[in-house]
Amino acid sequence: MKYAVPTDDGETVGRVFGRASSFAIFDQADSSLVIYKNDGIDAEHGAGTGAASFLADKGANVVLAPEVGPKAASGLAAAGIKIIVAATGTKLRAAIDAAVAKKKANDTKGNTMKIAIPMTDGKLSAHFGHCQQFAIIDADPATKKIQVRDNVTPPPHEPGLYPAWLSERGATHIIAGGMGQKARELFAQNKITVVIGAPAEAPESIVELFLQGRLVTGANSCDH
Repeated sequence: MKYAVPTDDGETVGRVFGRASSFAIFDQADSSLVIYKNDGIDAEHGAGTGAASFLADKGANVVLAPEVGPKAASGLAAAGIKIIVAATGTKLRAAIDAAVAKKKANDTKGNTMKIAIPMTDGKLSAHFGHCQQFAIIDADPATKKIQVRDNVTPPPHEPGLYPAWLSERGATHIIAGGMGQKARELFAQNKITVVIGAPAEAPESIVELFLQGRLVTGANSCDH
């Protein structure tokens, strides 16, 4: 991954993109940071698009800049280069480190399942709409390990409420004993995978079996 940053002093993020004095390019593969002079700084027209083309030729994947003009932004987008806002005057390494850390966090988040289990008296509830709490469990599908469990008390039940409410909390899956057709459709609209017919066991046991591909499900106890 290569990060490009416009700079006028070789140390901080510059004020402009296309007419910056130079571009700093950080290569994550070897942690190198190279400063390239911007030969298009004095161009009468097209400084931004010229800079976009130059960075594409250098293999940049991300541009960190305070702002990018519409033509330059189009050129970067066409080259598959993402734009991230970085404040003028920020130290180059600070801006780059922040962008790298954010990408790492997003990548980690993308590899984590967040599984919601409706509970009554500490075990899976037969019907998610009448549960006392939801256990929301973060799990790594690669290692098949549970990472974090959080017990959350839902708001008073209303038809159609829980799919959006769980989506706001980042849920990717819900495992329930029973669920009506309309609720299943709403979960699908919120991009939450539904597993029904699960037994009334402790949430961790259910998730562990699910991660291992050994969860045995029965009939939907609420098919309406």
